[in-house]
Amino acid sequence: MSRCELSIRLQDSTFYPGDMIRGHVMVRVAGPCDCKRLTVSLVLVANGMRQPCDHSEQLCSSRWEPGEHSYPFATRAPDGPAQHLGEYLDVHWIVLANAEVSPGADAEATEPIVLRLPARIGLLVQPEE
Repeated sequence: MSRCELSIRLQDSTFYPGDMIRGHVMVRVAGPCDCKRLTVSLVLVANGMRQPCDHSEQLCSSRWEPGEHSYPFATRAPDGPAQHLGEYLDVHWIVLANAEVSPGADAEATEPIVLRLPARIGLLVQPEE
């Protein structure tokens, strides 16, 4: 096992714009190590290219002792774009956890989420007679 391993546990996996995305970043540490920064962020992935959102939350900066540690987080789902898996374009979202651990033993974990846009409700208008 590397110096530390990360995983992400989400309460749900499908969201609409404005929903709260809640979960925990789980850290498993084999031996004592210093975490310079543990962050969680939302990342848009389009055709394999990652584009981080403006919001990133720092969860901790501390010394980790051997064992498992859990860090809760909550962030708001973005307005879009919605998930699209097409022939020429794939767009989806991931939650990304990243630990900067000295000396140079960084770790990351990702967990996909589905962002859906609400269905548009059309108004039925009766023509005037």
